[in-house]
Amino acid sequence: NTSSSPGRSSLHTVMVKRNRQSQNFREGAPLIFGNSIAATFSENGDDDSIPLGSLVAVYVSRDHDQNQKGKKYKKTKPSNEPAYTHTNYDSSEAAQFHSTINNSQLIGYGVYNPHSMYRVRILCHATQHPVLAKESKRKQKQRVEDH
Repeated sequence: NTSSSPGRSSLHTVMVKRNRQSQNFREGAPLIFGNSIAATFSENGDDDSIPLGSLVAVYVSRDHDQNQKGKKYKKTKPSNEPAYTHTNYDSSEAAQFHSTINNSQLIGYGVYNPHSMYRVRILCHATQHPVLAKESKRKQKQRVEDH
């Protein structure tokens, strides 16, 4: 892992908006665009963003994005600045974030690139590799409990 805290590894999560535009990667497309991301989280992280090349768990909220209801998709100019927030949290705040994550739908696991329009490249998609995704989620949960 590329966390800047020596001796401590970070668990990274990307939360994707649930809307019509995100339907493709929820169904198996391997690339997640930056404008489809609602928020990113790092447990025990201390960076402003998830570091380049980090393994991330990708979830989608079970709630529909209320901001997109009834709106047509509007292209925006590309920007290097993310249109979403990144939150670092520690073990004292973990319960709140784990509750949000556990109430969301797992899309899969991938590699994060904050400099690309394709922010996440899914390596293990829950719809295509359900057994592997379930085992990865179990190991991630166990790792969180061990911290």
